[in-house]
Amino acid sequence: MINKVSKILSRHLLILASVFVLFGSKSAFADILSPGIITTCGEIVTTGTYTLGNDISTSSGTCLTITSGGASASTTVDGYGYTIRGDVFADGISSSTPGHNFTLQNITVVGNVTSNGGYGANGGNIVTSSSTINTISVSGGAGAYGGSVTITNTNIDLTHLDLSMSGGSLTLNYINLIHTNFAFPALANLTLNGPGNLPGNLGAFGGGVLSFPGDVITNANQCNLAIAGTTTLGSDITGNCVITGNGGDS
Repeated sequence: MINKVSKILSRHLLILASVFVLFGSKSAFADILSPGIITTCGEIVTTGTYTLGNDISTSSGTCLTITSGGASASTTVDGYGYTIRGDVFADGISSSTPGHNFTLQNITVVGNVTSNGGYGANGGNIVTSSSTINTISVSGGAGAYGGSVTITNTNIDLTHLDLSMSGGSLTLNYINLIHTNFAFPALANLTLNGPGNLPGNLGAFGGGVLSFPGDVITNANQCNLAIAGTTTLGSDITGNCVITGNGGDS
């Protein structure tokens, strides 16, 4: 009798284990979304354009999982003015899997936007346009290329941006840039396209607060002069000034 009960229990445990393997992953319970109008959170597995038909949200964690996007950012999520409440997750979750490439436009994201590479894999490429996104994370795994972030907006406010990058390339396209005391991460390439596409490509940047022409420098942490132009001392400072831009005065 005991042996019979044990066999029944074992059979039930095996069935439960099989169910967990088949359906226990995050994506197994997520809606698979198709290009076109979307009205719920879910998983994007096919490149194309996805347009929000309303605000979408999740009670916790990830709202959109993106596993599409190859050599170019051919997956686009157009918010159409709506909001995502929850994370947009496009990490390469297994070894040697790079972060996935995508574009977010006309959208507000209340949550994290990530495209980190798996172990030994490159970070992905994130492009945002006319959007409000306060937390972005892109990096390569175990020393791989850090990926890229391109942000295009008439007004870019870096003071509210939590940007995590490890190397990689950052491009900002803007008319007005609010940057007070914003600490840029170390980057393989930094491009700032303001009015007239100036100052343009600044090349590799070692990280830290970047002073712009017209800024008033009050401490050595601000004395990172990579942009040609005139900056002004607002007080005596103690420490080093790093000058990597040509021309102008300070």
